[in-house]
Amino acid sequence: MRKHMESPAGLPAEVQAFWNANGASLTSTVDSYNAWVANLGRVQDESMRFLTTRMSADIQAATDIAACRTPAEIFDRQIEYVGAAFSAFADESKKMLALWQSGVTTPQNGHKPS
Repeated sequence: MRKHMESPAGLPAEVQAFWNANGASLTSTVDSYNAWVANLGRVQDESMRFLTTRMSADIQAATDIAACRTPAEIFDRQIEYVGAAFSAFADESKKMLALWQSGVTTPQNGHKPS
């Protein structure tokens, strides 16, 4: 666990007093911010993974629809595509919610959010 951060030299007396009184709070805030930024990286990675997967599925669906010979085949491919897309978006929503939730509830340096 990180120790109390020392205040920078040359601060005015009022700022020095604030820093000394709130150093632990400031350290906790910095730790929380660092955890939040790290979680944003995980959210971004998951977003890009999903985007790439969805774009591939969308291109494949267009290819499949273009290969259809009858209106009934086109309708069937469209229904398959819409069902798969809704399922993928629902699953991704659950993943993203879990990622955001883990970023908020993960204890940092032994502290749990209140």
